Amino acid sequence: MPGRRLESLFVLLGISIAALSPFLALLLRERGLQADEIGVVLAIVSAAGLLTAGLVGHLADERFGLHGMLRMVIVLAAVTAAGFLVVGGNFWLVIAVAACFGAASQSMHPLVDAVALDELERRRRGDYGRVRVWASVSFAVATLGFGWLFQATSLEWLLPVYILAVLACLLPLRRSRRAVGPPVADTHRGFLTTLAAVTAVAPRFPLFLGSVLLVNVALSATTLLVPLRMDDVGSSLVLIGVGAAVAAIVEIPVMLSTGWFSRTFGARWVYLGGCLAYGLCFVAFMATDDPAIISVVWGASGVAYALVHVGSVVLVADLVPGRSRGLGQGTLQTVASGVAPIVGSLAGGALYAAFGGRTAFAAAATLAIAAGVVSWLALAGPVTDTAVPDQAETG
Repeated sequence: MPGRRLESLFVLLGISIAALSPFLALLLRERGLQADEIGVVLAIVSAAGLLTAGLVGHLADERFGLHGMLRMVIVLAAVTAAGFLVVGGNFWLVIAVAACFGAASQSMHPLVDAVALDELERRRRGDYGRVRVWASVSFAVATLGFGWLFQATSLEWLLPVYILAVLACLLPLRRSRRAVGPPVADTHRGFLTTLAAVTAVAPRFPLFLGSVLLVNVALSATTLLVPLRMDDVGSSLVLIGVGAAVAAIVEIPVMLSTGWFSRTFGARWVYLGGCLAYGLCFVAFMATDDPAIISVVWGASGVAYALVHVGSVVLVADLVPGRSRGLGQGTLQTVASGVAPIVGSLAGGALYAAFGGRTAFAAAATLAIAAGVVSWLALAGPVTDTAVPDQAETG
């Protein structure tokens, strides 16, 4: 895939995320769901992704290729999102649609990441942030626009806009015929067999995933709680959109600099810095009830997101064998966007409903700091040396 089409893919991915992520909880609330019910729905989306993201990555590695598998999940994400248009506020029907939607949508991002990493290869892998930054740019611009659009019209426009945006992600793939890592008929391996083999040659991989789980549980809880908290203290949809957009804008220079930081200090320090930055942001959320300050802190949290996301993607690429790139990124997504949001959404919604925002944000800050400690233990010693060469290279 030429560089321009790769950048275009991230641009369109950012637009599709902007149409949904900052506003979905508010749409569900508008349809009559309570905070704890919204937490359950978002947890179901993540649970479905938990069951499929790693398997989808494995199928991309072994059978369909990354591009072919990505086309499939894009179409399925659009089709299943359309289900939300017809179920209204019926809690059980919303859950059913959320399960189908999560199974498709949660697999998109790791496949896009895997495509990008394959294009960059090891020598330029630290420059992943320079490609990924285009998703942040488009997310920032689109979130501002969508905030104004939904404020002026209705949140019911959210779903049609998302469907169009996600289908547009097919455009950069339309001429691509490349199947990354084409399988050989006699080398197909089962998903669990492959995952066990990866774990055996990369024993630090599971411990690092534990750190990823902790920080993303905290992030998932606050992703649900910050818009609800701002709404409770009288914020407008525009201000909510501004907070999300500023976070994406802040990501841009950080992601552009992650290549230099990785080469100078190592990707582990990029990731660890992100965990600590999240902890500070969550403490700030705990300390204020002012919607403007909450929006500013939300914007500042873009620094933490950029460091954690780029650091985790690059570290997983270094920790697992190249032939299992799709599986490695899919498993990372399973933990970060599958297991973590289930726990974060359920626990965050329950804590918020029972004890209020301060308790929930204090718990999130504790988890972020703990994630940094676990990553320090997991990544002690050389990281890139743990990556085993591809099967073709080992003979």
